[in-house]
Amino acid sequence: MISFSADDFFQCIVAKDKLSFWVELNSLIDFCTIPPAFLTLYLGTTWLGLRFIRAVRLNWFGDDVAAVKLISSHKMLNLSRTLCQFVSFWLTAGGLYFLVDNMSAENINCNKSPCGLSFWESLYFLFITLSTIGYGDKHPSNRESQIIVIFIIMVGLAVFASFMPALVELSQKPASYLGEYDDSKSSHVIVCGYITTSTVTNFMRDFLHPENENQETTAVFLNPTPPPEELQNLMHRHFYRCQYFQGSPLGGGDLQRVKCDTAKACLVIANKHSHEPDAEDAANILRVISIKNFRAQVRVIIQILNYHNEEHLFNVPDWNKIHGDEVICINELKLGLLGKSCLCPGFSTMVANLIMMSSFQPGSYNNPSNDVRDHWQYEYGLGASNELYTGAMSSDFVGMTFPMVAEICLIKLHILLIGVEVETNVDTSGILFNPSPNIFKFSENSRGIFIAQNPQAVKSAAFYCYQCHEYTSNNEISKCNCDKTKYIRTGYTNANPDGRYKPANNNNNNNNYSNFELTDGFHEPSYRNSAVSCDGLPYVSFWKTLSKDDRSRYDQKLTLDGTGAYHWREPCALDDVTMTKEDVATLTDHIIVCVFGDINSPTVGLRNLLLPLRSSNLPVLEVKKVLLLGQKDYVDKEWKDLNDFQDVYFMEGSPMRREDVISAGVQNCLMCLILSSALQGK
Repeated sequence: MISFSADDFFQCIVAKDKLSFWVELNSLIDFCTIPPAFLTLYLGTTWLGLRFIRAVRLNWFGDDVAAVKLISSHKMLNLSRTLCQFVSFWLTAGGLYFLVDNMSAENINCNKSPCGLSFWESLYFLFITLSTIGYGDKHPSNRESQIIVIFIIMVGLAVFASFMPALVELSQKPASYLGEYDDSKSSHVIVCGYITTSTVTNFMRDFLHPENENQETTAVFLNPTPPPEELQNLMHRHFYRCQYFQGSPLGGGDLQRVKCDTAKACLVIANKHSHEPDAEDAANILRVISIKNFRAQVRVIIQILNYHNEEHLFNVPDWNKIHGDEVICINELKLGLLGKSCLCPGFSTMVANLIMMSSFQPGSYNNPSNDVRDHWQYEYGLGASNELYTGAMSSDFVGMTFPMVAEICLIKLHILLIGVEVETNVDTSGILFNPSPNIFKFSENSRGIFIAQNPQAVKSAAFYCYQCHEYTSNNEISKCNCDKTKYIRTGYTNANPDGRYKPANNNNNNNNYSNFELTDGFHEPSYRNSAVSCDGLPYVSFWKTLSKDDRSRYDQKLTLDGTGAYHWREPCALDDVTMTKEDVATLTDHIIVCVFGDINSPTVGLRNLLLPLRSSNLPVLEVKKVLLLGQKDYVDKEWKDLNDFQDVYFMEGSPMRREDVISAGVQNCLMCLILSSALQGK
């Protein structure tokens, strides 16, 4: 009793929402059991009261046993859950019957104790009754007991009947995974490659997200080996949205069994922790070739580890982006995000939150205006709940530029438009992020790329109608039936001097969307042709703040590569950019890249890290110098892809040695990155 009181007290202290805590089931159980226990202790009696309700907590005992991994088999897990539910109901119903039977009008003035059935006799009577045996040696002795038995039997028969299938399942043979998928019920996607409990769990977390409940797509997992016990448990919990088949994507018969020819897509998952990334990529590329040989038009999405293996996929005869084929290079993505985070701290976290589906529950936070801690948690949770979506655009946006539509979406619809998907020809499409008004205007087939909290918010961009929704809340916008050809779209005037636009007075119908004009505020001024510099200083004052070397760099003509993607220089040897400790002492605000690797280590692709740092959209003064710290044998393997980047230097040393790290200028650096390359076979 004291332990239950202490447990309830500490749970109340750590609860975020105190009001919700007091109405939880466990709290209600404590209210019904703890006060009567103290009362009986004070009165010196042994009244049972409502203490039998605590048996309800046995419902979750089976899950607790599984959580500590005392049970691994899914059959035993189902049996333990059902057994705990039955015992919980049996004890609770027995206590209820005992309480009602002994407190009935006939027994209330009885001098003996108990007047009716005892607690153990009540359990015996209910078990015999619910099992339909009914010996007849025990029976309700009053009307109140008869009424309560009726309700117990109605519920108990269902609980007792659910206990039988769990017992029958123990005697059944293991499930066979050599069957054939039935594609007549719903669409499906095939997942193959590195199939483990961890990868399937991560995949199903987003696949079964509540925002995807309206999609009737089944995930079909194809793997050469039978699933382990933990994976079987996962499949049984989500049997309505996933199925497991034993087989290999390298065999045409197995692909036929899982209906590869009618699948929406085939996903090939890579082992991110493989110590032989090239071998892992080669195995996945063979799976892609086998799938394409079976059905050339099926869409394939593959994960690879090393970026230089992408060229092998482009040589697959039926590989075609027109059909939606995509390659995702894990190392390329990671290094690109690291490089971008050097220029914009927090960028990688933002991107990770956008691609990971999560739900935001404002009720789990206190009033954010009262607590600083809750305030930032509230803001972070609200921002992390946003994801990337694509959606159709309303015909009202046809002929408008991207900045115009983006501002309408933000101010009116409360969603963020970041790009568009346009058809380049009959069979292909392209993606433009924040396109210039000079190169793009919306057409009938344009689709928007949004950052929003849910798909319903994105649909408002497809249903938006100025005539019907100008004064409608964003969450109330739905498809209208008006004839847009019979009215002129009005409501906006010319752009304001600050480059924004605002709704016009609806006194006349002469204004239309063609009146939109962008001011110079939307154009990024060049350094030399603007009255102010990039730092907001008058150009003359800004020029005086520059050193002689910075003026030389600032005035020089930018040299870009042939594609115009990054700052370029003439290729040079690694020895030409190798710096001594004395040379490194002159560096400030540079970026240190500590590389753990040797001659036997696979390359990680440092080029993908440096591309964001040498992007052509960066002004010369914002291009930071990069110092590579590591073994020369390893950096020399990567240098053939790095030798044409500006301001990239090398210092031989070990990131594990404090002396070398200090010599690299870690005290004066802007950012320090630590990269590791796994050894082959280790």
